[in-house]
Amino acid sequence: MPDLLYEKIIQETQSDGMTYRLFLLNDPLTDPQIANRVRFAKRAKKTRVELHSNGAALSADLAIALVDSQVDTIRFSVDGIWEETLSETRKLPKKLIYGNIERFIEINKANGLPVRIEIRMIRQLGSDEENREFHDYWSKRTEFVIFTDLYELPPHKISRPLAMPCPKPQKEMFIRVNGDVLLCCWDWQGVSVSGNVALEHTLSLWNRLASRREALRRGQRAQFHPCAQCAAYSQEIHSGAPVYGKGHDDEYP
Repeated sequence: MPDLLYEKIIQETQSDGMTYRLFLLNDPLTDPQIANRVRFAKRAKKTRVELHSNGAALSADLAIALVDSQVDTIRFSVDGIWEETLSETRKLPKKLIYGNIERFIEINKANGLPVRIEIRMIRQLGSDEENREFHDYWSKRTEFVIFTDLYELPPHKISRPLAMPCPKPQKEMFIRVNGDVLLCCWDWQGVSVSGNVALEHTLSLWNRLASRREALRRGQRAQFHPCAQCAAYSQEIHSGAPVYGKGHDDEYP
């Protein structure tokens, strides 16, 4: 995202208690300016900044910069402890991912543990034995080891739109790097573009979309795409796996 656009969004929305999640369908650590972006967002009191990464781009210099930036939370999606599982799911060597994350944990400890570090795994990707090994390994290194359920991005194979409320857009705004605003972070095709923050004030756009949020709160998914083909927050089945099921971390899929 261009610096001027990023700064515009932050300046127009910054208030005590705001949370910024600097990721959508990307890995924020590949952005060479990510530490500076965190610092810019953290200027307001009580502002929170959260990142989500696979850890592959986490160099030693970046680890130091991120701890110094006062980022609040970093979630690492590791998704395996066995080499063969990691090779299949992440297409990255275990030595790289584990080495980068463990180094970050040590740097964080050396600086008084300012960053909440979560290590995550999709439980369906490994066997029960691997899940136990994963938990035992990482629980010795960080307090937060989380297993989530496998989910699929829409469109889902459902016979008709669900008449079910969707909480996803009620408190969150999803902005692409070009300023386009989406109804949902799972709209990877960009079919729900509802405006652009480069062309109008960010909060004005948020307020203008209140009727859409209300419709989704009432379960009127059929009015919108990809909502009409989305089974999130249900027990619908897609490709033999629960789209959204028990044990899934609602806030951060």
